[in-house]
Amino acid sequence: MNHVTRSDTSLVGRWWWTVDRTTIFIVMILLAFGALLSFSASPAMAERLDLEAFFFVKRHLVFLVPSVVLLFGLSLFSPVWIWRLCLLGVVGGFAGMILTLQIGEAVKGAERWIDLGIVKLQPSEFMKPAFFVITAWLFALDRRMSQRWALPLNVFMLLGMVALLILQKDLGQSILFASVWGIQLFLAGYPLTWMFSLAGIGVAGLFGAYNYMPHVRSRCTVGGSVSLSLPPMVTGIRSTAPLRLSTTADGLASDRAKARSRTPFQMCTTTSSFPLLAKNLD
Repeated sequence: MNHVTRSDTSLVGRWWWTVDRTTIFIVMILLAFGALLSFSASPAMAERLDLEAFFFVKRHLVFLVPSVVLLFGLSLFSPVWIWRLCLLGVVGGFAGMILTLQIGEAVKGAERWIDLGIVKLQPSEFMKPAFFVITAWLFALDRRMSQRWALPLNVFMLLGMVALLILQKDLGQSILFASVWGIQLFLAGYPLTWMFSLAGIGVAGLFGAYNYMPHVRSRCTVGGSVSLSLPPMVTGIRSTAPLRLSTTADGLASDRAKARSRTPFQMCTTTSSFPLLAKNLD
């Protein structure tokens, strides 16, 4: 789009000279890389679940196309409208997460989903972009405009978010939200002692989760002791034994026959990553 000049005041012209093109380029590379990985990793899982080999690949691509359209559509919005949408997203996200605790459907032990019939929604996922835009705005209000109410509200939002995620038995996302919030705290220029205090609280929280949350303990222990090894390969949801390499002649011949039937995308995983993992787990 070299023909778009800075004097162009059209919607596309303003977008071209104000959007962060480097970030969009990186995001597009990540989207393409994710689609490529779905060709490699998902067929094996689909076969274990007695589905069509490229079932998950097709679903990935079906959602990828509207996601790209939404990405470029939102990039046309002004910062004020982005702030308004994120504020609405935070309010709706908190409401959805509270509703999930009441009518949510449990999947793999966690109550994260709301079943709307034709589609299932996970409100905490919608909170990720909106939550951090609003928390960044609150940090800016506190640091640049000396609005002293902004930081307490920011902390309250984080505590509320983490509490709802813990109630949904989603420890992983609670760690994610707290970590990104801590990075924002550091970038906003707050004292390092605050960062160390937040890290200490996080470590104490992990010990508390291990001691008082049975589902966390069950994922961290094997045979009554803490396990630091890699998890076993999945079969359906989880298998009962790690992947092992065949050592007999018949087993090796069978492995080679299976390898020949794989697509090039699948070969990237089955002939490279999985044997290394199996060697480590053996």
